[in-house]
Amino acid sequence: MNQPSAEQIKQELIEEHRTINVDFDDWAEPVYEWFEEYLATRGIKWSKEGGTTQSRDMTWSGFCSQGDGFGFGGEIVNKDFKKCVTEHKYPMLYKLIDDGGFVKMYWHGDNRNYRNSINVEAESFGQIHGEDHPLKDIWDVELDKEMERLEYDLDEDLESMCKMMYKKLEEEYDNLTSDEAVWESIVANDLNSITNDEGETAWVSA
Repeated sequence: MNQPSAEQIKQELIEEHRTINVDFDDWAEPVYEWFEEYLATRGIKWSKEGGTTQSRDMTWSGFCSQGDGFGFGGEIVNKDFKKCVTEHKYPMLYKLIDDGGFVKMYWHGDNRNYRNSINVEAESFGQIHGEDHPLKDIWDVELDKEMERLEYDLDEDLESMCKMMYKKLEEEYDNLTSDEAVWESIVANDLNSITNDEGETAWVSA
């Protein structure tokens, strides 16, 4: 009976330990950190949940031919909107922020339909400058229009970011479960050995 070659044994070990690099929840931590930094450049803070043991607000699953995409909870507050939108398109929002007003948009990761889950909190110009200010009604009407438009714009932006993040997670998963990465971990953990029927152990090298 022919004995399996070293290459055949190596492949068997790789298949046996295929998920060695993704068996723990923290395998995706580098991707999470990358996404968190990316969100910061857009003025978005990734929300946390869970009380004293806080974790990032997100929901997703995958991969191996199926998955349900990626969703996350976040918020944009006050001056951070200036990283998210331009003054040319949202002049009243910029004015509200520059005048010291409060504005916030936030959403949760368990609701992928962002258009219906984006919450808005904002002061009016009447609250900031007084209800007797001659322009406060005009400013507030225009601000309301901008905030409604921003919900649509943000909805599309969030959907795009979620697709991008899911792709990054999938790429990281594929990389960590590749033959090369799995074999490196097998060797690093001294799992590259086989034992024959006589109880003799042989180490398989690269």
